[in-house]
Amino acid sequence: MKYMAAHQNTDDSTIMATTQDLNIKNYCRRCHFSVVYRQTSLKDKEKAEVFLDPNSMSVDGTTSISLLAWTEDGSTLAYGVNEKGSDWVTVRFRGANKEDIADVIERVKLSELAWLSDNSGIFYSTYPPLKV
Repeated sequence: MKYMAAHQNTDDSTIMATTQDLNIKNYCRRCHFSVVYRQTSLKDKEKAEVFLDPNSMSVDGTTSISLLAWTEDGSTLAYGVNEKGSDWVTVRFRGANKEDIADVIERVKLSELAWLSDNSGIFYSTYPPLKV
């Protein structure tokens, strides 16, 4: 089974999407994504470029992407990073220029991401730091 999540700008200028092969038994709402691609048209799949690749985030290959949320205008992607199989997520942000933005949200778990319609903020759930 093939899973695809896509976002298209309202002016049809950019389409951003990710695909992943899934085993039907393991289909879930909070799936881990493979490589995120960007292309200018659904008709021209040959020109898709890598936008975000979790395989390049760690030497041992234990980093995965678990959340994706595009701003309404497609200018920024919020994405969750899981390291070493942990269910704790660090949310990071990437601009359309493929540069990461300095903002980071840590200690996210069992959450979804949702942008405000004017792109001024994002909704998420997080936990307070652990007291040792």
